[in-house]
Amino acid sequence: MSNIYEPAMAAQTQAEADSCFKKIVAHVMSTGAARQEAEKIARENLAYRAGYDDNETRARVERLFKCAHPVFGSIAVNGPPTPEEAFELGKRWSTTTFATGTSPDPLAALRREKSGA
Repeated sequence: MSNIYEPAMAAQTQAEADSCFKKIVAHVMSTGAARQEAEKIARENLAYRAGYDDNETRARVERLFKCAHPVFGSIAVNGPPTPEEAFELGKRWSTTTFATGTSPDPLAALRREKSGA
């Protein structure tokens, strides 16, 4: 992932986030994506990248950029995954239907599965 996402991780205000988002979308569009697709890709990449930071940063990025982590879902809804959940989801993501995007919220699906619901 390009360093174009790094300034977004430091955004503290909506104005800063909006400025970063415009630059990211323009970058994605430069690869040939239409605006709507570029915005979708940008949000997915932002949320994924924020997953490598602390929970406070991830929550702020998800809020400011109106996105949710593609594997863990929204931290505001699901909270952060445990290390065990993150490991299990990583395995599943790389080897199962989660990689095809068939589950809109893999963390919630894992928790339902573990609880027997």
